[in-house]
Amino acid sequence: MVIRKALVTGGAGFIGSHIVDALLAQNIPVVIYDNFSTGRQEYLPKPAPGINVVRGDVLDLVRLGEAMAGCDFVFHWQANADVRGGKSNTRIDLEQNTLATWNVLEAMRSRICFRRQRPTRLRKPPFMARANSREKQ
Repeated sequence: MVIRKALVTGGAGFIGSHIVDALLAQNIPVVIYDNFSTGRQEYLPKPAPGINVVRGDVLDLVRLGEAMAGCDFVFHWQANADVRGGKSNTRIDLEQNTLATWNVLEAMRSRICFRRQRPTRLRKPPFMARANSREKQ
């Protein structure tokens, strides 16, 4: 598979930044999407052509979808890194892990997965065609 442009959620984090480095080493343009709650600026490569850093939260579906525009591959490495904190505030894990992943998948569904398919004409199922022909009699 050839990757033309990739989006990396959590791209300023420890793991995500290594994914970014590997993509850039292959001359693949990268969109780094991170809210910098645990990600670090020093993990990011120096500004250069082919790098776009978007400071945003994966819970913002509209902004995430906009950042994903033009990408044909997504590496989703964003997650709540504070496992111990999730024990006392379980909503953080729900939002930052489950809902955030749903947002990434939803943005992919609308921006990447189906954008290359040509619209097809829906044909009437056979029972509909028969029902219509009876009405004309």
